[in-house]
Amino acid sequence: DPKTEAEIELDLHRTFPQSGMLPKGSERVEQLRRVLRAFAAYCPDIRYCQGLNFVAGFCLLVFREEERAFWAMAEMLQGRMDCGGYYGPRMLQLRQDLRVFGRMLKAVRSKVKAGLDRHCSDLSWLGTQWFVTLFTNSGLSTDSVLRIWDCMVFEGWKVLFRVACGILVMRQNLIVHAKDMGELMEATKNNLGFFPPDQLLKVAFSLGTLKRRQLQAWRIDAAKEVEAEA
Repeated sequence: DPKTEAEIELDLHRTFPQSGMLPKGSERVEQLRRVLRAFAAYCPDIRYCQGLNFVAGFCLLVFREEERAFWAMAEMLQGRMDCGGYYGPRMLQLRQDLRVFGRMLKAVRSKVKAGLDRHCSDLSWLGTQWFVTLFTNSGLSTDSVLRIWDCMVFEGWKVLFRVACGILVMRQNLIVHAKDMGELMEATKNNLGFFPPDQLLKVAFSLGTLKRRQLQAWRIDAAKEVEAEA
């Protein structure tokens, strides 16, 4: 599909541009191109969407071989995380889960949610990049992302919500004192790479005792809301 291939080409050199992982013209860029094209053919309902380049790039960083990276990406998106709906034309599953993110945050740290709501109640400006890239383009350190992916392999999609809430809880003081949207963006996005992985996961997994069935119930309610708005 020429349109899909053109979209992939645009994003190849936007993938981890500061890391030096994908130097222009390198074999690693060719590998990323082939993995993304293979995934587009394997998943015709998704083909390609911005953000998948970071997921594929991270899989290549970890597994190094194209075939292993491809299957790891396919299993994460369609198996363990079951988040293929994040990348469809209407992104219904993403919109649904961003609402669940807001509800979970309010349940575990209402003060943080209130601090965000003072400036913007819609969390899509914050959560979209985290969820679509599975935190690979979040600003967190590679060590943190590796630990998060380990947790996602074992526990699945609910880890996304826990880690997203954990990041915000660790920035609670800055969030509640933010005077405007600019300060809020700095509080939630800057210098996340300095978070110690152990501390981040300790915070994320100590946020109450919300069960998977509660999150699933919120997902069902949010799906109905999103469908009604579509």
